[in-house]
Amino acid sequence: MLSAKLAGMLRERGIDAEAIDGRRELEGLSDDAVLEWGRVERRVIVTRNNRHFCERGRRAIWEGTGHGGLILLQERGPAMGVLIAELERLGEEFPGDHDLHNREV
Repeated sequence: MLSAKLAGMLRERGIDAEAIDGRRELEGLSDDAVLEWGRVERRVIVTRNNRHFCERGRRAIWEGTGHGGLILLQERGPAMGVLIAELERLGEEFPGDHDLHNREV
């Protein structure tokens, strides 16, 4: 999931980002519960846990519940600055609240 540090850096740039780290009500949730939280709160999940979330996201679509969107990062991703720039680019490419609904990028 998105780290608290990265979420803070994105917020400084005007991107509405939250991290599960440091939020007691979210810490320790199962992947399914996190995906459901994202759907209900209209949040896109940013994660390196591609295998689990890709599978769960596709299942949610198949079952008809859907999800808020998934941004699947490489396990060994780029430096923080490169990652922030890429997330900013995605925010510009998909600016609407529902633009990533049921999508994986």
